[in-house]
Amino acid sequence: MAYHQFICAKHYAWIEQHPCAAFERVKNMSRHAQALLAKQSYDEALPYLGTVFETLEALFDLRVESPQLTNELTSSAIMLAQAYSQLNIPLKANEILLRLYNKLQGALAAEQHYASKMVFYRHCANSLLQAKDEVCSSLNEVYTEARKQSQEFPVYSSVLH
Repeated sequence: MAYHQFICAKHYAWIEQHPCAAFERVKNMSRHAQALLAKQSYDEALPYLGTVFETLEALFDLRVESPQLTNELTSSAIMLAQAYSQLNIPLKANEILLRLYNKLQGALAAEQHYASKMVFYRHCANSLLQAKDEVCSSLNEVYTEARKQSQEFPVYSSVLH
């Protein structure tokens, strides 16, 4: 089992035993997280988004076949990354997007005989790349602002070096 930040081993075991129920619970949790995002309550939304993402990722890893699952997984990764980005944690946002992108690339390699799955996985992977570009743009803005501030206070920055 992979490392999970938001779900525990007991929760993961429950997901394995009850994949349909887990998917239904995730839908409700996702709606709640989206409502929190709409209110710009990123810190409150984070645990919900993380649990949704990791639960869907576990279902994907269990080879639960569903285009809806893959779509929800992609959406949850993007929302989680956006929340991290809004909380000025763009490296974590990038990590989440790359984690799922690599997982989809593995699924693409395994599903080469199923053209419709490949098209869908590619579409999801491209959505992740677009989100990653937005996060990287945000990261560049943060870096540029930090650099600008360090130049405004050269005495303090020279003490740090």
